[in-house]
Amino acid sequence: MTSVENWANTIQFRSPAKMIELYADNAILIPTFDKILQGKKLIKNYFVEFLNKNGLTCKIEKNQSIPLGNGFHTCNGYYKFEFLDDSGVNTTVLARYTYIFNKSGKIIVHHSSEQPT
Repeated sequence: MTSVENWANTIQFRSPAKMIELYADNAILIPTFDKILQGKKLIKNYFVEFLNKNGLTCKIEKNQSIPLGNGFHTCNGYYKFEFLDDSGVNTTVLARYTYIFNKSGKIIVHHSSEQPT
């Protein structure tokens, strides 16, 4: 399982505490649905709301991992989020991502944005 697949699989637990374990202490998150966040406290607060989406799932559509040296690596690709919106309508969001992982396998940078149509 790749680092990004681990992140996507952790979504199913809907646990901000489990999600934040994947991030380094000073990580930066540029999320699909919010402003730029830095540090575990702000990132955890983001996941409290994000993981509250009914029926939320995440599936990796395409991933490319590239070693950066010194144990660091980046992953780039697309994932698909599915959830029920506030009206109970099935919603699908295709998003693109870039992650940078440190040599401990923790996320130090995570950028995600909705894929333009």
